[in-house]
Amino acid sequence: MDEIRFFMEESLVAIQSTVSIKEAAQEMRHHSISSVLITENGDYTGLLTDTDLTWKVAAENLDPEKTLASTIANNPIITLDASYPMEDAYACMRKNNIRHLGVTEKDQMVGILSVKDFANYFHTKFNQETGEKGEIQYFMKDSVLSIEARESVLNAAKKMAQYKVGSLIVSDAGKVKGVFSESALTMDIIAAGHHLDTTLLS
Repeated sequence: MDEIRFFMEESLVAIQSTVSIKEAAQEMRHHSISSVLITENGDYTGLLTDTDLTWKVAAENLDPEKTLASTIANNPIITLDASYPMEDAYACMRKNNIRHLGVTEKDQMVGILSVKDFANYFHTKFNQETGEKGEIQYFMKDSVLSIEARESVLNAAKKMAQYKVGSLIVSDAGKVKGVFSESALTMDIIAAGHHLDTTLLS
């Protein structure tokens, strides 16, 4: 039951290597996903994630309309067989400092496993195997990074890249106003064509 195949995303969404970052982000928004495969001549040649868009595009203030998705995608794609246990997937992600894995079966790509899929895995593990829910403190980060709502999206992306985090707490005059995440950056900013340096978090 702990095999990767039971927790991975089975629908594979792919874009051509000639597609721009903005178009890639729009595709991710359309399918409500955090990664897309890059394809060239019928083969999967890379994996583009919302983390890549944050750290490699937004933080560097690259033009999403002029930057090709293939130039920043992870290549080669790091994969594991669908029969491997989730513990091995977690160890592989930590070792390679990644948040998405390609999942294969007989050397064919059959799915994507993201760090978000571990929420479903841990829910199943704690509730079905031990009857426990698990302590939040065990899973959460103990250091919280925040940013002022008056700051630009560009500054937020730079901070996320610097500290290698997927989200920031947004505050205004000392009060928490919300959370800004890689997903929000991908779907609400890049896909929508907003300028990173002039768009405020507020």
